Amino acid sequence: MSARSTISLKPRVPVTAVDTKADATVSLPGPPTQSIAEFLPQSQQLIGRIRPGIQVSHYLVGERIGIGGMGMVHRALDSRDNAPVAIKFLISSPEQGQMKIDRFRQEAEIVRRLEHAAIVNVRDIASHDDLHYLVMELFLGPYDKPVNLADYAGRFGAANGRLDEEDTRNIMLVLLDAIAHAHQNGVVHCDLKPENILFQSLGMEGDYWHAHLKLTDFGVARLVGEELVHQSVTQSLRKMSTGEEVNSDALALLGTYDYMSPEQRRGEPATTASDIYAIGLMIYRFLTGQSELGLRRPSELRPDMNPAWDSVILKALQERADRRFESAELMADAIRAL
Repeated sequence: MSARSTISLKPRVPVTAVDTKADATVSLPGPPTQSIAEFLPQSQQLIGRIRPGIQVSHYLVGERIGIGGMGMVHRALDSRDNAPVAIKFLISSPEQGQMKIDRFRQEAEIVRRLEHAAIVNVRDIASHDDLHYLVMELFLGPYDKPVNLADYAGRFGAANGRLDEEDTRNIMLVLLDAIAHAHQNGVVHCDLKPENILFQSLGMEGDYWHAHLKLTDFGVARLVGEELVHQSVTQSLRKMSTGEEVNSDALALLGTYDYMSPEQRRGEPATTASDIYAIGLMIYRFLTGQSELGLRRPSELRPDMNPAWDSVILKALQERADRRFESAELMADAIRAL
């Protein structure tokens, strides 16, 4: 497989080309989209401290562009070379959760060892006073805003939040290429979902939008064989199943439950097959427009779809991990053969 990130998509809604270097002022044009994570108690103190215009080390902080269980992301400007960057602050002080700080630092170290065109590049990891943060490449889509796969499907893709087969094929082949690289380096992502797949606009050419695909947020990824996350996930899921309270730091390690494989939901160790399951579920949802799996084959839910997708999707979504594709490369080969 070749390490590539450029894809050509055919949006149903025209996409405006964006010059990502045009905005050197890191201005705040309007309030960012709110997230449930924004209202978590451990988020409030950090939100109050990180405001556009403040200086953190040699980074001038701009608008907030994302927030989640592990961190809050702002645009920023690196004063050393005037490069626009994304800076991710840890949502927690040391007193609130050493475990989260350890996971935050491991996220950067994991991504640093991955060198692939479709995996986000981490420029820096540091602490300033009691703020812990990592600095990444900044990726912007249409209208100078971050755009992920969920955004693309909902705003520019096919009707009803679906994607056409050509777009799905192009996106998944690049994603599988990146995941294959991670797996070959002993890294399981564990939190694959549309929100972690970003697009950097390269402009339009006829009906096609060219963009770089970038896979980000290895915040709950673990090294193959590492026990820390497995133990935390197991304990937290067991508490949830019995109605016990689980603290937010532990929940942050669980990833997105919606895209978890069956074994992850049971609290078992995530493997490369867990990432295969998540990719299969994304393909199913974006082709059929259905969020829940049912008894009908995917092509029965969307009659105009190539029925050959059925075998790819159903193999990736096998309940037993050993019945799924043995590798990301083999899954990519099956998609190419459609």
